[in-house]
Amino acid sequence: MMETDLAEVALPTIISEITAIETDMRTNRPAYNRDTEKQARLRDLYDRRAAVQAPTVLDEDSQGMEALMPVLRSDFYKQCPDGDYALYAKYLRHCGDVMLPIPSGERRSFVARFEALPDGVVQAMMTELANTATVVHGRCTEKQVRDATRINGGSVIHEWGQEAPEKMARVRARLERMLMTMETDRDVSSFMDWLSGLSDGAARAVYRKLAQ
Repeated sequence: MMETDLAEVALPTIISEITAIETDMRTNRPAYNRDTEKQARLRDLYDRRAAVQAPTVLDEDSQGMEALMPVLRSDFYKQCPDGDYALYAKYLRHCGDVMLPIPSGERRSFVARFEALPDGVVQAMMTELANTATVVHGRCTEKQVRDATRINGGSVIHEWGQEAPEKMARVRARLERMLMTMETDRDVSSFMDWLSGLSDGAARAVYRKLAQ
């Protein structure tokens, strides 16, 4: 059998195993984050798929998920000797909460735009995502809720129903807390441009996370 034929035979098996592991990632992420062998296996499967699969036929559901792959603890400390692996893993889990609901075709552009932000903005965003401290937020007024339906991601208001005034107030309060930690006007401007430029699906995912 020719090499290309072998690749065609192997590809469905590779995709099937990727799908199974990604399902575990979505449904039981804490267990997945502890399973370094499974993480390594998924990285290997991604490499194998890339080697035998044309970019035009990539498995749509897995597009962009590579960004969520944690590096091994040993590799992490090689790159960041003074780093905190537990904090790094925590940040990845929170990023996963945002990434998974984003339409698969938009994930890579979402990651690319996020990574292009200034370091101060990224740090402020990651810190807020991982911040579980209670934020005083009250309720949004009816006008504020109506206005929120007109922004990118505003369709999440209908999803929240009667809880929308409280949830949107929490989103606003967390955004304000995040902005307060940014040290320069440039960082604030960069973040606001990023947020307003998100697709509706990506913005909904961000607001859902901030409303938690």
